[in-house]
Amino acid sequence: MQKLKSVKRLVALVLICSIVILAGCQAIGGVDINEALKKTLKVTSSEGNSSMEFKLNLNEEALINDEIFAEDEELISILRLISNVKVSITDMKMQDQNNISLKGHLTLGDLSEIKFDMKMSETLLIISLEGATRSFTFDLTGETSERLMNDYMYTEYGIAAEDEDNVMEIAIEDEKLIAAVQSASELITDFSIQKLPNFERMSATAVTEDINGEATKLMKIHGELKGMELWDWFKKITNALLDDRAGLEKLLSEVMNLFKDDPELVEYLAIFNDGEFEERIITEADKQALIDEAVTLIVTSLEEMKTSMNEIETEDKEMLELFLDDSLEIKFDMYIDSNLDIRKQAYSLNYVVSDALKEELETSIFEGLSITSESEAWNINGKVSAEVPVASGLEVKLESFDYLKGFEIVNYFDEDSVAYDLLKNKLHISKQTYWNYIDEPGYYAAFVNKDNYGMIPVREIIEEFGGNIRFDKGTEQIQIYDKATEATIKLQVGSDKAIINGTTVQWPTPVVVIDGTTYAPARALATALGGEILWDSQSGYVEIVREP
Repeated sequence: MQKLKSVKRLVALVLICSIVILAGCQAIGGVDINEALKKTLKVTSSEGNSSMEFKLNLNEEALINDEIFAEDEELISILRLISNVKVSITDMKMQDQNNISLKGHLTLGDLSEIKFDMKMSETLLIISLEGATRSFTFDLTGETSERLMNDYMYTEYGIAAEDEDNVMEIAIEDEKLIAAVQSASELITDFSIQKLPNFERMSATAVTEDINGEATKLMKIHGELKGMELWDWFKKITNALLDDRAGLEKLLSEVMNLFKDDPELVEYLAIFNDGEFEERIITEADKQALIDEAVTLIVTSLEEMKTSMNEIETEDKEMLELFLDDSLEIKFDMYIDSNLDIRKQAYSLNYVVSDALKEELETSIFEGLSITSESEAWNINGKVSAEVPVASGLEVKLESFDYLKGFEIVNYFDEDSVAYDLLKNKLHISKQTYWNYIDEPGYYAAFVNKDNYGMIPVREIIEEFGGNIRFDKGTEQIQIYDKATEATIKLQVGSDKAIINGTTVQWPTPVVVIDGTTYAPARALATALGGEILWDSQSGYVEIVREP
């Protein structure tokens, strides 16, 4: 049974990276921060809340008057939308690594919040989204994805996906991944505590904080960096790592060795060998060679980074200080209890674009940005019961979204819901574009007929827009059903009349068949489908755009 591990791998990577960033912190105020970070990787169950907010401060007047943005209202709309993003998670219950449930809401731009609910087991994920007519499921065993891929490959190409040489099953046990991450974190922290520098401004204070309605005694670890301090700290980290190259190489080799039996590494080796596609038996020597190559690449990249940083300081120090002025401020607070469990965290990044930098960049659209996140946890490693996902059979499979058109996805939402407005009117996911060459040899290209009318292949555009088409060879009649608009179109080869939703319409030139491909007048067909057409003979292409 194939399992999808991408999310868990990402979480593992984030945890390891967080340790790399903070592992240099020595004990502060009697609190061993490294040990607290290690313990976060050993949490098997917990309850909690969290939130994250991103704000991009825009200068509206400059945005409207900008030469690039002013001509693209859709781009401006999306920019405004992502200029304020907030995700809040409440009632998070992690029973174990596989069984998790949570509730939350998402806010984008000036839209009202969209509530969501998620339940996950080892094999199934169910998401309920406010405004959706049905819940959504995701099969964590991977069987649904494989079946849908097989159906698609057979329908489109007449072959099953498992028949392809490059399809390989990837499976890895949760316990093995977790154990490898924990071992890697131990190695990293043991190395980092001796090598990496602290933030220069860190402090520890005894505080009492409200955690889930309970007053809790904690140690607050506070750290902050401003402007060029971030650059200097990053330089110190790079130098500290490279000052003990042998130790760094040994550490990286040991860490990567923990993952050497990871099937994704095996897949890489099985498929590619010096850029050539092949499949062969993977030996331990092959795995070690990949590890050695990766270690060399990481160390070489660090050396190149150090060289680049020195060059920037020498050649462009003024510009560097212009970007990294004191308006750039990074702060973090960790609240640690007597058991060295991290019970609460708060992070923030704030930046204001100076007038001098706006002048240098020749734009004043962006005033600055801020990123904040907060979280709290309780009942750590206690008995937690997550809500169990139970499918009724009426849910929509998220895996199917890979094979659906935008208008089909939008149809799963109520028209008066915030989610519908977001998907259709803000993100325009139902927008469709058909593109073709004009007079391109060896291709079902568009062309201009003898009466000087542009002609396009009918089946190609109908299927591109997600419609159905049926051609009767005996009568040479064509019946089209446009799913997006629910329109019906009937054509007859050799005729310049079309029947659209039961009404006969005169077209400027007849439908024709050339080398087995049916062509119809481009502008007439585009209009029937509710699209706008751009026929550019000079550039040699035709484009039809619509948003049903």
